[in-house]
Amino acid sequence: MPDTSHQDQISFIIQSVDISTTPINVTKYFLKFIKEDDTSGKGIFEVTIDEIKCIGLDMDNLKGQ
Repeated sequence: MPDTSHQDQISFIIQSVDISTTPINVTKYFLKFIKEDDTSGKGIFEVTIDEIKCIGLDMDNLKGQ
């Protein structure tokens, strides 16, 4: 959805779950806004995969939401 600058942006947020603590610790990290012109499901998927690869996360350890 366009913001006040009339550009489509995606909020890129990572959530981590630490199950080694009691109680379980859930932390969310805002990483950045990503300017995206293609807001189709495919466009959002592709930009998300590119960002995940860029920051070096292992796709096998991720869950989508």
